[in-house]
Amino acid sequence: MIQGTVNAMLEPIVEVNVGRLGEQTIPVQAIVDTGFNDYLTLPSATVAQLDLPLAMPTEATLADDRVVQANCYRARVTWDGQEREIPVLAFEAGPFVGTALMRGYEWSAEMVQNGRLVLRRLS
Repeated sequence: MIQGTVNAMLEPIVEVNVGRLGEQTIPVQAIVDTGFNDYLTLPSATVAQLDLPLAMPTEATLADDRVVQANCYRARVTWDGQEREIPVLAFEAGPFVGTALMRGYEWSAEMVQNGRLVLRRLS
């Protein structure tokens, strides 16, 4: 089970430990974004701090249907106590956790300031 909180702007927030493969991770507070169907976004400053290796340049479609260029990196995350290798997109907005990282989980949130956020693995 993963627990988080809802902030004053009613954004559900979870902590994700992110790092370079084989290196130490850092905790990142990320917004749960059910409209984002990839894994994780990080600001480019965080990507640089972690020295994440570039996987490939890619295109991403934003919520307003604009297609933008983005760099995709490889990272290691700790998710629900398990380490996983995932792609990370560099965007200045966020960080955001997307639905690909939440695949196989149900989630609920108390949509009030300091509300509880819970993600549970489906059996």
